[in-house]
Amino acid sequence: MYQTGLTCIGSGVIAVIGAGLDMYQTGLICIGSGVIAVIGAGFDWDWFMNHRKTQFFNRIFGRTGARIVYALLGTSLIVLGIMLALGIIRDARQ
Repeated sequence: MYQTGLTCIGSGVIAVIGAGLDMYQTGLICIGSGVIAVIGAGFDWDWFMNHRKTQFFNRIFGRTGARIVYALLGTSLIVLGIMLALGIIRDARQ
């Protein structure tokens, strides 16, 4: 049986995790996305912070504020991913 997608939003990237993945795999993908967001914000990567999808936060908060926002979003994704991978958050349909 196929599961519907779970959407992880973070670092200006929307990753739609498709049918057939279990919650462990979904958690790992969220953790990976969060790590990239935290590292991209922490090291102020131009390719990350100049992306068109980050411009919204750059205009509102400035570059430093946007880096803080993306670091917080990335941290949230990492926590969500850990909770999914460990089974703390479960798929209600199972």
